[in-house]
Amino acid sequence: TENLKTMPDLERSIARLTIGRGSPRDLYQIRQALENAGALAEVLARCEDAALKKLSTKLIAGRKILELLNTTLVNYDVFTSQGDLIIRNRNTKLAELYDFRDNSREILDNLKEEYKNKTGIQNLKLEFNNMIGYYLEVTKSHVNKIKSDEFIQRQTMVNGVRYVTTKLKEVEEKVLNVKAQIEILTHKIFLELSENIIDARKELLEVARTTAFVDVINSFAKLSIEQNYCRPVVDTSHEIKIKDGRHPVVEHELS
Repeated sequence: TENLKTMPDLERSIARLTIGRGSPRDLYQIRQALENAGALAEVLARCEDAALKKLSTKLIAGRKILELLNTTLVNYDVFTSQGDLIIRNRNTKLAELYDFRDNSREILDNLKEEYKNKTGIQNLKLEFNNMIGYYLEVTKSHVNKIKSDEFIQRQTMVNGVRYVTTKLKEVEEKVLNVKAQIEILTHKIFLELSENIIDARKELLEVARTTAFVDVINSFAKLSIEQNYCRPVVDTSHEIKIKDGRHPVVEHELS
């Protein structure tokens, strides 16, 4: 089936996390493997054979981990396109950091409008450079309108003066550090997920082994149908009766 063809190597990803060499990709591999295993379980649960039905229960042994991953990880295409690993509502602090990062330009624009209204200088600029960070630039013809101690002069240019404010510096610190803070908090949650997976590795490895067994018997069944093989009847007698027997290897070589 398609779920077997697209089944990631569950054991490998678990092993990588266990020895501390895992990455976000391993979390996605594990999630995909458990989703595929769940789909296989649904198919086997509808079979009449009791042994196959029993296998279906083993394939859903990792459902708690799957639920945890589904409620924590963003979709894989989102992760690869913008680098965000964790869903916004998974962590309140992380959601705040995401919002600030995504709206930082708007926050700066609003701050610029606030200072324009406060000073009455409509051509006031809010810019950034590596020397002084974010600053407010006022042309010399409007310098006389800067009367509040809130504005701290930092540079005098040929055509204007550059100022900073405490509030602007606070916003700057958040803007410049938000990416690092997101990475730190994301890594912490990644380690928590890894620990949950390691703690559940016994159940997850059972899923991996059961999936491998299903893959084998599925291949046998597929081959039997394609080659029109029949299952022998085995009893307690000492007789061997073969009618119209075929040798699979010889038949394949001669075909």
